[in-house]
Amino acid sequence: MKNVLDFIPLGRNHAISMSELAKRMETDQRTARKMVFAARQRGAVICSTCGENTSGYYRPNTVDEIRPYIAMQQSRIRSAKIALRSAENFVAGAKAGGNNG
Repeated sequence: MKNVLDFIPLGRNHAISMSELAKRMETDQRTARKMVFAARQRGAVICSTCGENTSGYYRPNTVDEIRPYIAMQQSRIRSAKIALRSAENFVAGAKAGGNNG
């Protein structure tokens, strides 16, 4: 079985896209994404960036390369919590009104 870490470059300036990662691994993007997730679950530090010239996946060289990834993930978590809160409030209101839909 292929180790996804063997295909993810070291250093933010060498980040590669998901499509490039899948191509290098000779698999589809969905499988590559699952392999990245599984490696992260096992404790691998795989960073990613988006919307930049160096977007993609990379293994950090330094702590400074990890910080932007952490900030991005924390921002996503905050946004998801806001969206979730709205959905939970809707459900709570429906229950209080007797509409369990």
